[in-house]
Amino acid sequence: MWLHMTLDRLLSRDIGKPISSRNIVDICNCVGKTVVSGGKRRTALIALGRPYDEDFINIKDWNLPENRERTGPDGWAFTSNNSLLLDYGDEIDYDWFAEKQITNGEPGFVSLPMMQTYGRLKDGVLPMERRDNAILCNPCAEISLESDEVCNLVTVSPSAHESIEDFLRSIKFAFLYAKTVTLLSTHWEATNAVQMRNRRIGCSVSGLAQFVEDYGYPTLRKWLDAGYNEIRRRDAQYSAWLGVRESIKVTAVKPEGSAALLSGSTPGAHYPTGRTYIRRIRFNNLDPLVDVLASAGYNVEPAYGDEKHTVVVDFPVRGPQIRKEDEVSVYE
Repeated sequence: MWLHMTLDRLLSRDIGKPISSRNIVDICNCVGKTVVSGGKRRTALIALGRPYDEDFINIKDWNLPENRERTGPDGWAFTSNNSLLLDYGDEIDYDWFAEKQITNGEPGFVSLPMMQTYGRLKDGVLPMERRDNAILCNPCAEISLESDEVCNLVTVSPSAHESIEDFLRSIKFAFLYAKTVTLLSTHWEATNAVQMRNRRIGCSVSGLAQFVEDYGYPTLRKWLDAGYNEIRRRDAQYSAWLGVRESIKVTAVKPEGSAALLSGSTPGAHYPTGRTYIRRIRFNNLDPLVDVLASAGYNVEPAYGDEKHTVVVDFPVRGPQIRKEDEVSVYE
């Protein structure tokens, strides 16, 4: 009900006008807010706008009167990462955008030329036959995508391995899982067509900060380079056996979330903000697990803004005991 009433109100203001970037972002953001209401569901959105669209650039500026509803305590602006899609020939003032980032961390930058002409930067510009036709990316921007293409990610934690040989063995099985997913069909013909052409996968690594603390950057570079070469070798081998194309892209470093918690590693490439913290998770208040958690002593309280249907449970977490991000020098 909230979704329909809110969209009706927002779009009624612009009757007779062309649909704007603000309309599009508001629709997607409101859908995202609706998805996470009433339980432990998640939403991940990215909005890609042009660097000359001032309405899009300022859409999260809470100082502007027109943004107070969407950025307020009952708003929906929080549901998407808003970034600028930089195209060939774009000339922008990065200093001006940096001031915006200081205020609220956005907008980010997504470079179309980089996505289309590079894989790993150390390998240089891709040959023409391996150029990527990507025009967008997934919500965290670690994977480039064509229209109608799906995100296909797996994760390996180098810090969970005692040797590079053990790490490469895990790489093999992670690759096999991701490659197998590309053999599956979806309900969308356009998606199937682009997936058959690209076979795009993203073998990701997590716990990089943790690994660096234990073994140092030179060892990390050695392991990751060996891992990339192993994936490319396996891809050539198994693609020939299966009679399918080799994958256009094969690796990524995603920010991570639950996978890092399960493996006991730090998420993605970044250092933790704290060694201990409280992780808060939303549950539908009718979920039988809520009573179990409450009886076990976990703090349970109504979710602000959705008190009738949702509760929040506090989970104390002790993460890997390495340096926090504010203890790491920018010159390392």
